[in-house]
Amino acid sequence: MDYPKISSAVVLEITRIIQEALHNAIVRASCKTLVVLARKSAKNQFSITIENSGGKSFKGEREGGFGINNMMTRARKINAKIDLAPIAGGAILTIHLP
Repeated sequence: MDYPKISSAVVLEITRIIQEALHNAIVRASCKTLVVLARKSAKNQFSITIENSGGKSFKGEREGGFGINNMMTRARKINAKIDLAPIAGGAILTIHLP
């Protein structure tokens, strides 16, 4: 599978977003399971999904928290979009890259 070529600056921002998401899942949600998937669609759109489960469910009350705001700021810098959705006992975070 061919992945799009991206700059080292974009790779760094993606890495930092993933680090924050994993930190939140482990420390804040006390998750038991983490799944990280990278996908490329037929339209050459690339996404990274991080799903955590088996812990506390994300309820949105921390939506303005520093970690989430930091991830959103990093995503905007690289023209990416982040979706964050609660699931039973966890959350799914998806980074959509242009």
